[in-house]
Amino acid sequence: MDAPGIDVENDLKLDSGFKADGEVNLYEARIGGSLSTSGHFKSSALDLDLFDPKNVDRRAFYALQMRVGGSVIFRDVHMNGGVELSGTTIGADLILDGSFVSPGKTAIDASSTDIAGNVIVGYGVPFLSDGLVNFVTSRIGTDFFVAQATFSGAAREPHGLDASGMSVKNALVWTNVALPNGGFLNLTGVNATALIDDESSWPAPGNLLIDGFTYTEFSETGPTNAPGDADTRLRWLRLQPGFHPQPYHQLAKVLRESGDQPGAIQVMIASDDASYSRFGLPGRIWGAFLNTTIGYGYQPMRAIVWSFAVVIFGSLVVAIGKGAGVMRFKWPDRTPPPSGDPMVGLHPMLYSLDVFVPFVNLRQEQHWWPDETAFRRVHHLRPEDSGSRRRVALLPVAASHRGLAAQRDLHRRRHRLDSQRLIITLIRSIRF
Repeated sequence: MDAPGIDVENDLKLDSGFKADGEVNLYEARIGGSLSTSGHFKSSALDLDLFDPKNVDRRAFYALQMRVGGSVIFRDVHMNGGVELSGTTIGADLILDGSFVSPGKTAIDASSTDIAGNVIVGYGVPFLSDGLVNFVTSRIGTDFFVAQATFSGAAREPHGLDASGMSVKNALVWTNVALPNGGFLNLTGVNATALIDDESSWPAPGNLLIDGFTYTEFSETGPTNAPGDADTRLRWLRLQPGFHPQPYHQLAKVLRESGDQPGAIQVMIASDDASYSRFGLPGRIWGAFLNTTIGYGYQPMRAIVWSFAVVIFGSLVVAIGKGAGVMRFKWPDRTPPPSGDPMVGLHPMLYSLDVFVPFVNLRQEQHWWPDETAFRRVHHLRPEDSGSRRRVALLPVAASHRGLAAQRDLHRRRHRLDSQRLIITLIRSIRF
């Protein structure tokens, strides 16, 4: 059927009894009503461009830049070849169900179409495509509805739905969809009001492209629809190939505006985790540190918890140092307090706070300091202790009880001196 530029005042029907063994050509046709088809269409070798046959797909239905006042309905059709609807204007709905077969090529090209109503793929009768389905930069006036649909194709041939740059006024519905053999879903740059989908319809990891996809809410119209919580949607985002920040920011924005502030924070933390993981092991380690300490800045209260833990640890170290006698009073320098006890007034918790908080002066650090002389005493005693240890070790096995007791006492002494040295080192580390 070759009818380019045809002008039909009302409806054009190619019903179930219609059969075409060559291309149906409705290039730039003008149809005042609706176009409905439900027959068998098959491309022919005669449809190839005689000048360059390798660069032109075989088409079963060619309606480039067609103008239709009503709906375009492909109801239970059997298309053996591509369907070309690029640049078409449709005044109502576009309905696609049946089989559309163009292996390794474009099964349906509806790019740059302007559709005032809905796009309904499947639903009443299952939809099957073998090849690419293209809605790039199309404009949809109501809903884009895909259900009971299978986008099939060979594993190494491009197949799936490419809707990049598409605009949908209301909801984008994607339920009960199969994408076998690595079929992809490309929603790059798509704009829609709501997203309704189910997890079983998601593509395999690496085959979801949603960078630049904007939406305002997740809707659930049935029990199988995927919820819009942070955990579920983070699994959805991880199906992307590589890291793209925009989808994380978009999801966080939607969750925040819906009142789920904790979920939004969870998404932004996951975004930074994914970002740092791109830099290998060093990036993952640094990202884990930032996440654990401050939640990448989204959970600053973590810093207070960690600060409190550091202060507690410091107070324990100072308390042990105070008990071990390795702190000295230094105000006035080398002058003991009136009581004669150099530890009077030293409070381990206040000392740790005084050292940790730079703008607070609790007169603890100012008055007490690790005793360097105690450190030197510990240092100088170590060779003597070592020699004593060697002398004791030379005692015969059958040494007297006094010798064994002396050996045990020597070990306790060495342990106490090592502990004092460690305490002094820790206190000096906290100070600096």
